[in-house]
Amino acid sequence: GMRNHRRAFFYAFAATSFVIAAGCGPSQVAVEQPLPVPAVTITANPTTIAFALDQTAAQVISVTRSSGSFATLTAVASDPTVIGVSVTALSLNTATVSVLPIGSNVGAPVSVRLTDSSGASTALTVTPAVCGRPPNMTPATAMIAPTNGATHVPTNVGTLYFTVFSHSPQFVATARIHLVIGGTQTLEGTSMLVLATPPGGAPTPAPLPPGLYEYVEAGTIPALPAGTTVQALLYDDTCQGPTAAGSFST
Repeated sequence: GMRNHRRAFFYAFAATSFVIAAGCGPSQVAVEQPLPVPAVTITANPTTIAFALDQTAAQVISVTRSSGSFATLTAVASDPTVIGVSVTALSLNTATVSVLPIGSNVGAPVSVRLTDSSGASTALTVTPAVCGRPPNMTPATAMIAPTNGATHVPTNVGTLYFTVFSHSPQFVATARIHLVIGGTQTLEGTSMLVLATPPGGAPTPAPLPPGLYEYVEAGTIPALPAGTTVQALLYDDTCQGPTAAGSFST
């Protein structure tokens, strides 16, 4: 009758409830949590560089990402005037970085921080050779186009012009252009060529003191980032400090 019908309904409800909650009470229902995503790390090999006396060749660094692919990799040097650092290749989870000797800073180590788009970073320690020779170029060496302090220079300016002063009457145009971008990053220009005359609009140089020789030279540079400061340095001997020739902004 009605009593048996109610009893059958109760048994059916209890069985159904047992199946749903078997093994845990009402406050013990398990909720599956997402697995934590491992933090990305990057590693460099080698992490320590010591340049040899008179070394001119770059040291190649291999950088590896623990997971995912490199989108960007930024290199920042504590003293970008004596070394050049450039990211030469990005391929999936590996990158190649080139560290170039520019000049001597009496052997003091330079730190380089490599950082990718995730914020992961690693550090290099670079020690220039302990050496020093009298400089071939004098501090009077200057950039003449663009002029020192110029603003809004096109990022594709392409060529820089300099008056180079030397104590040697047989100065050979072996100097190269080294650019410091924004105070911490670097770009490399080409070796310079001696020109017969300055570019149009360049200032007329002052008379030279005895024993000093002047050369007008030019070299090409890659495209520059917009909205930043650019310091131009010249070097022709990694056992000398580079010669600061001027700066401008894009």
